[in-house]
Amino acid sequence: MNSTKMTQTIAAATLFRSAYENRYTWDRTFPGFSAIAHSEQDGTVHQAYDTVSSDLKISRTNVSSSEAITINVLSTMDTDEGYLPVDYESFYSDPNTGEISSPKQRHHDKYARFGDFFILTARSVHLADHADEAETQELRLTNISLLTPDGSENNG
Repeated sequence: MNSTKMTQTIAAATLFRSAYENRYTWDRTFPGFSAIAHSEQDGTVHQAYDTVSSDLKISRTNVSSSEAITINVLSTMDTDEGYLPVDYESFYSDPNTGEISSPKQRHHDKYARFGDFFILTARSVHLADHADEAETQELRLTNISLLTPDGSENNG
């Protein structure tokens, strides 16, 4: 490896480490939370009850996928405790071949502080190649409640 390539590799590793260390994370006191997820696509509304436990396990009725997702972050929100992705694009691909199997989607996330933690409250998803509102999916989390240490809802 020549010195220029080694310098680029070290610079890339340093940049990645800095980004990794400055991302927003829930610390070990994170109790988990529950919320009602509302999703709307093409006029059809879906609702689910989600729980994220203190060990970050997500409970939700959902169909598993054999596809891999690629996410490119376009903008972030500085929480003073780290960064959260706000605008990003994503697409699905076959993990074995890398072949893209879906159109690119643009996401916009909104967060709110609950106690000492930032939690996603809304997400808009648009097909990247279309500005048409019919190509938009909206997700809102309502009735968000941090969980107590025993995993039950904190209603107070």
